[in-house]
Amino acid sequence: MEKTKTFVDSLFSGYEETKSLADFKEELICHLNDKIANFTKKGMSENEAFQKTTIELGDISVLADEMNLQRKQEIISEAFMDIRRFMKPWRVAAYVICGLFLAFGLICAAIAYFASDLSYLESGTGLGFLALFGVLLVFLPVSIGGFTWLSLTQESSTHYPMSIKRAIWYATAVLVLSAGLILLPITWLVVDGNERMVATIGVLIPFALPAIGLLVFLFLTEKDRKKPWVKNRCNSVNK
Repeated sequence: MEKTKTFVDSLFSGYEETKSLADFKEELICHLNDKIANFTKKGMSENEAFQKTTIELGDISVLADEMNLQRKQEIISEAFMDIRRFMKPWRVAAYVICGLFLAFGLICAAIAYFASDLSYLESGTGLGFLALFGVLLVFLPVSIGGFTWLSLTQESSTHYPMSIKRAIWYATAVLVLSAGLILLPITWLVVDGNERMVATIGVLIPFALPAIGLLVFLFLTEKDRKKPWVKNRCNSVNK
């Protein structure tokens, strides 16, 4: 939008038009246009969306007006394009829940390890480690899968969020892979004799191979989620 460019130019009027300033202004223009587009999708007119977006940025630019160019850029970046600007309350709560779930699992795993009869460890059965990995098998893959989904569906100032369905596939693959890796030491501890190595390696077949195959497919078919200003900057650097 030409209106957005005029507005951003006014924020930096009086400053020397260096390459770094031009890049920053281009980034800010693209980001503002994205905000305006989001507001229009919610039913606002283009003028209403522009006014709401500039009002959000207005107080920040006023505070930065008396500062030097570098500090002004830092303030606008931190206050308007920081990742927290894209974090909705439910997403913050989901991150906290995943973190608490993981912490609870680690504590339970430690308790299970130390609560086991240590005399079994001396005899070589490794019951303490078996209990530890058994508890981790319940908590760790779920937590990792949750963090994976949340991070991939998170919008930032540089990337659009991944689609929910595709992020679920990523999270599932990571969950299965992490579960398989935890099952390796469990299988090693449970199986005795000559079959131990075969059984341990065999765990990779139903867990690691499908998960890795799915991750490779998803990675090779991944679409570019960079925002326009990032693509423009990359193109200018390559030139």
